[in-house]
Amino acid sequence: MTDDGAAAPGSAPASGWSVGGRSADRLRELAERVSLHTGLPRLPPDSYRVLYEELAAELHENGFSLARTPRSLRDRCRDRGVSLSKSQANFILMGMARSGHEFGAGDDHPAALAKALSRAAWALCREHGPPLSKEETGLLIAWLVPRLRAG
Repeated sequence: MTDDGAAAPGSAPASGWSVGGRSADRLRELAERVSLHTGLPRLPPDSYRVLYEELAAELHENGFSLARTPRSLRDRCRDRGVSLSKSQANFILMGMARSGHEFGAGDDHPAALAKALSRAAWALCREHGPPLSKEETGLLIAWLVPRLRAG
């Protein structure tokens, strides 16, 4: 929490962590470990869903710009109640790009963006820890690839 009572950027309240019958405690625990070792923001799955939706909309409306897109993503997420700093948005975008995602190549829909970030997070875990078990890999996917709205 910040001094004014708002959630700190990249943090989230305890609600919103249960996904598809998976334990909320296990998801939060894994998110904390992955965030600590990789720098990935510890947002609940619903917040990542909002992030992907807003990023897809931003890319559709304005294309990708390293100077503009992180700031726009931060603002769009904030407008929907998700606390994300510009540097966290930049970290996420760079991770997606390093995972092989090409912004503006016609695959900028929320599901593709979610898969790109999950690939980036998995690669960061392999490089910097924590090593993930098969169960934890499933939790990582449940965390970063939430059920997305159709359309």
